[in-house]
Amino acid sequence: MALNNIIDCGLSTPSMVCHTHPEPANNLSVCSYNCRAVKNSIMEVRALCTQFDIVVIQEHWLLPSELAILSTVHNDFHVHSTSAVDTAGDIRSGRGYGGTAILYHKTLSNVANVVECNTVRCTAITVGTNVGPLLLVSVYMPTDYGNSDDIEDYLEVCASITSLYSLVDAVNLLVIGDFNCSTYSRFYSVFQQFVEDNCLVCADLTRLDLNTFTYCHDDGVNMTWIDHILCSKMLDDSVKDVCVHYDFICSDHKPLSVWFKNLVPKLCATDDSDTVPADRLFFDWSNIQLSDFERSMSSALSCVDIPVHLLRCNGHNCVNSAHRDYIDNYYCRIIDAIYKSTSALLIETLSNPIGLLLCQDGQTMCKITMIRPKQLMCIGVNVESLGVVWNMLPCIRPGLPLTFIDPTFQKWNTIYEHPEGSEAA
Repeated sequence: MALNNIIDCGLSTPSMVCHTHPEPANNLSVCSYNCRAVKNSIMEVRALCTQFDIVVIQEHWLLPSELAILSTVHNDFHVHSTSAVDTAGDIRSGRGYGGTAILYHKTLSNVANVVECNTVRCTAITVGTNVGPLLLVSVYMPTDYGNSDDIEDYLEVCASITSLYSLVDAVNLLVIGDFNCSTYSRFYSVFQQFVEDNCLVCADLTRLDLNTFTYCHDDGVNMTWIDHILCSKMLDDSVKDVCVHYDFICSDHKPLSVWFKNLVPKLCATDDSDTVPADRLFFDWSNIQLSDFERSMSSALSCVDIPVHLLRCNGHNCVNSAHRDYIDNYYCRIIDAIYKSTSALLIETLSNPIGLLLCQDGQTMCKITMIRPKQLMCIGVNVESLGVVWNMLPCIRPGLPLTFIDPTFQKWNTIYEHPEGSEAA
């Protein structure tokens, strides 16, 4: 419908092709969408989450008690959100048709932190990048109704973002969202001054053609370009592409996206190298002294820090979905500390070598009588129903598992008690 109206108005049709890129692990894609009620456009917001690393939205129209809805948009995304309505008093105040939020992929959890804003028109996070910390702000600027208060409100939001940028430990700024400002609007001089004061570049105005629009009135006649991407010059140098997605129809706005190349560190990729295998070894607790265990455990647990985000959590009233993952990770780190500490203590305690048969494909290959528990632990063994599999021993037929079998004991937690030099067949 919108495109037909453009043709009727005698304007050239903007390109419907949105470039797609193979996304290396260190590229960053961000999309802004004024969704005009997320309850009505949740499918489109979810679709954006499948395409971008960060999705910032405006006008979600949610009350503070409803912000948890945003956590259900996509299972792989954390959410930081702000409601434009104040329900603390007896009478609700604020603008019900507002609210901003930032949805960021869980792979960014290692480098992303929530930032509290002093205005309900903004939501912000910091992101660690290859060019320094980045302050990312989702903004929903005031609408121009033609009175002086609108200008004051616009200046106030700009001042709030500038102040936040000066207070936060960030060297780059990315402000993206609904600015309610086009090049011929009354707000444009304030908009330009904000850009100059913070040494920003409008990435979309410098890259897209003049027939671009991001807002289309419901009557299909009035179309303007009021959504923008403002970023620091260093970020602008890494912009790979800017695109307007005209095929989204649930809102009167169109999503506006930007791709940055080589921006985030590769550590954002999920790394499970420190995760203890699910099939953990069983321990023979009879060989561990309680006093040694308490001393070892105290040292190990002292290295597990409580996430600072949980210390600031509102408990049962918390609506930040990222906190659930902080709790899960905190729990896993405690369990891993207990397991690794116990493993190390057991290795130190047990020094007797064990007698084992090295088998492959059901056949005895050779006998091993001088392998010690420490050696067995260091090779990363996994417990199976019939033995301990070791896939890294050389000079063995490839493609077949290796099995260390203790032929005289039935329980694997007693394998360390096998006497030295056993020749049992």
